[in-house]
Amino acid sequence: MNEIRKLCTVITGQSSTLTNDDYIQHLDLIWSLFNSVTPLHILPSLALIGQSISYLSLEQIDLIIKHRIFICLRQWCERLLNIWLINGTFNADEQRALFYTYQVFKLLTEWLQSKNSLYSSFNTNEIETINELFLDDSFLSTLNRIINQLCTINSEDTISQQVEDEKVQERIAMKLYDNNQQTIDNRSNTGHCNGINRISHPLHGNHDLPP
Repeated sequence: MNEIRKLCTVITGQSSTLTNDDYIQHLDLIWSLFNSVTPLHILPSLALIGQSISYLSLEQIDLIIKHRIFICLRQWCERLLNIWLINGTFNADEQRALFYTYQVFKLLTEWLQSKNSLYSSFNTNEIETINELFLDDSFLSTLNRIINQLCTINSEDTISQQVEDEKVQERIAMKLYDNNQQTIDNRSNTGHCNGINRISHPLHGNHDLPP
């Protein structure tokens, strides 16, 4: 993993001086090392690779787009998404690896858009690479399941929020009712005392009358 870190540092730190052959050579070495890392270091290494590639320019991506390491990143992206579908959450290594894999795909999307905006024609190899990266049936199926799951979660959150809002409104209504009822009771008690006083005063006055 330390060797992968060093090579990734070279790619990001010396990107302006590396030639096309240098990039390919470094990616070949990274690819070879990645395939030999222990299971414990797979995800941290994946994050390092994704992070280093995500810093490249669109012109640099144009030079290395056909390298098989991109397919590896896409496959691991799919695996991580399936982990989320099963567990509903990520650990720290999974989250970091997926984040930098996403950054790579974000850069690849920008690369596609730049090619389209420049009216560049894709050669056969590039079309095959694009199909493998973006149009793989298994990958698209996983993305579809992710979207459906996110829609379900969003719908459940909306329903839960509506239920909570209704409970809050109900508590407010009950509080207003209790306050109003207390006011009515207070007014009733005050009126009752005044009535007794009005009745009792003449009676007290009658005691002073002669028999």
